[in-house]
Amino acid sequence: MASKDFKVIIAGGGIAGLMLANLLEKFGIDYVILEAYHEMAPQVGASIGILPNGSRVLDQLGLYDEIRKLIDSPPFTTSLCDSKGIAISQYHGIGDQMRGRHGYDVIFVDRQMILDVLWRNLKSKDRILVSKKVTRVSLESSGVRVETNDGESYSGDILVGADGIHSKVRSEMWRLADKLEPGYIPASEHTGMRTMFELYEVPRLTPQSECLPTVYKCIFGISLVENWQARTTQTNFGKQFSYLVISGPKSRVYWFLFVNMGKTHYGPDLPRFTKEDEAVLVKEHQNDRITGGFTFRDLYSAKISSVLTPLPEYVFEKWHFNRIITIGDAAHKVHAFPKYFGKPTIGSIH
Repeated sequence: MASKDFKVIIAGGGIAGLMLANLLEKFGIDYVILEAYHEMAPQVGASIGILPNGSRVLDQLGLYDEIRKLIDSPPFTTSLCDSKGIAISQYHGIGDQMRGRHGYDVIFVDRQMILDVLWRNLKSKDRILVSKKVTRVSLESSGVRVETNDGESYSGDILVGADGIHSKVRSEMWRLADKLEPGYIPASEHTGMRTMFELYEVPRLTPQSECLPTVYKCIFGISLVENWQARTTQTNFGKQFSYLVISGPKSRVYWFLFVNMGKTHYGPDLPRFTKEDEAVLVKEHQNDRITGGFTFRDLYSAKISSVLTPLPEYVFEKWHFNRIITIGDAAHKVHAFPKYFGKPTIGSIH
């Protein structure tokens, strides 16, 4: 039974929010999820890989075995290929090595499949509210109050922002910190964004700014390809672009095309890509060889979903203020490759 003495408001029903809800429910802590989207666990074309570090947390929740059943066998061969899709280096037995050393298999599945497992495992579905976009946050003497776009408000002891890269919770946290404790947010949070490698100096930000340093864009998708070699992962290296291609369950192939945009974009300059932009990029790379006799055109034509998106990279120094905390992409946005393997989001919750 949930504790009546403490309540957590979770903004965002993605992997970070649902993982946290499962952990809270396991320990009997009251919570409510406010999800801006109109449904839980939507299929948006993304995929995810889970390595042993994430599997340990899922195992503690009693979910690892169910997620493991989503795949037939873990990856066996990892290849590094040139721009023509010819392997220049291969490593065999990686899945067996992972399981032998760490006790868990490597799992590659649709992101939606993980969301569905996390959502179905929650006992109290009435605590999951959709079409609830956070609009304003207020700190009160004994808690926090959250207002949503439909005019409703929700009170709790703490607020967790699991609402992604353009986090409204983070924006409100900055606003409140600047008002109540000027200087708490470091100057670097306003004049630059810390990436994994360096600090980009950019004009002063406001909490509403989207001034995020971005060098790469990426088309990612899921294709159905019969007779694709099972249990494989491969990375293809080209000039200013690369591919990550991974075999999945049920004839699925998960793929990413990373492209250097030629300069670093910030804030208002951050591209907002359309399907037309995606089509142009696909045409530019349609003849790229994924394997010796299989092109990107072949892979893309077999897609069941795809998205073109910019890839910001940064880590905020301050993830919390007062009764507000951010997790997942709201706190640290890393490149899609390490993120794909499930560590940043699950790790920040753990």
